[in-house]
Amino acid sequence: MFALGAVALGFPAAAVADPPPDYIDGYVHSTDEYPIPRKMLLTTCTAEQLLDAAKYETPMEFDRYMMEYKKHGEDLEDRTKERMHWFFSLPPGVQGPRRDFSEHMAATFGDPLDVLYTDYAKIFVNNKGVVAKMAENCAKYPRDDQSAWDWRDDSPVAYN
Repeated sequence: MFALGAVALGFPAAAVADPPPDYIDGYVHSTDEYPIPRKMLLTTCTAEQLLDAAKYETPMEFDRYMMEYKKHGEDLEDRTKERMHWFFSLPPGVQGPRRDFSEHMAATFGDPLDVLYTDYAKIFVNNKGVVAKMAENCAKYPRDDQSAWDWRDDSPVAYN
């Protein structure tokens, strides 16, 4: 007979991790860095400024995102743009509506856009290094440049 409990294996009871205090209710919760990093919660830039910053500051990440974005068709492209415009129109802050949406992203797996296009916001919530470069440089790009969403796989920007 095999006993697989922590005590039977010789591990002290303290080795079993308790759930974090904010998980007591059984739900996943956002933090200041997950799923939407703090710099995105605080930025005053628009989605277009951030995309332009990604295009020129992290071109490989921009290309990866845009390749995926363009695979999903015009309807999902439009829904993605609408969602990003809505999010960046919310007041910046680590508390308030942006943080509330981050909480929604962390805990909701049935959002229609998530189901149809899981990575729709990936470039905006990507690793902190990419987000940092975008947030640090976005202000130098035009606020309403809709061409930021345009991309061709032979883009001259890529890898320059």
